[in-house]
Amino acid sequence: MADKQMSAKETAQGILGLFIIVGIAWIYFSWGGDDDEKEVNKPTAKVEQKVEAQPSAPKLSEQSIQLSINTMKEYGVLDAAVTQEDYDLQLVLIVSDSATEADARELGDNFLRQVATNSGLEGSMGKEIGPTRFAYTIGIYRKDETQVLMGAKAPASRNIRW
Repeated sequence: MADKQMSAKETAQGILGLFIIVGIAWIYFSWGGDDDEKEVNKPTAKVEQKVEAQPSAPKLSEQSIQLSINTMKEYGVLDAAVTQEDYDLQLVLIVSDSATEADARELGDNFLRQVATNSGLEGSMGKEIGPTRFAYTIGIYRKDETQVLMGAKAPASRNIRW
């Protein structure tokens, strides 16, 4: 009986060994260094080249940014800033303590429109902002750095999501 258990144990080890050998063979032939691997990797290499060849985002001019900031100051905004990282624009407004959330929403919407219009890099905007080339993040704060409102607009979305 001990021989039968031993042979069952040996059989299990043999099957396990067979699975290991088949697994190694499968890995070698599917991922190994033969010509088929080069053919499989060629499309990936082309995709990587296309990603690398993608043009960088057009830069907003300092003049258009300053024009947008000055216009917002005429609306009573205390200070404003615009930063750009490729196709992502971060807009920041500093508003007075008396500004309500509704005021902040309107100011943020106006600031995005000012930046887009003054840069000349976005299409015309109607009642809805519509699709844009850039992604926007809008932060509206009080002068003590308390956040009043935060919004974002993805290129495909039609409006700012607050």
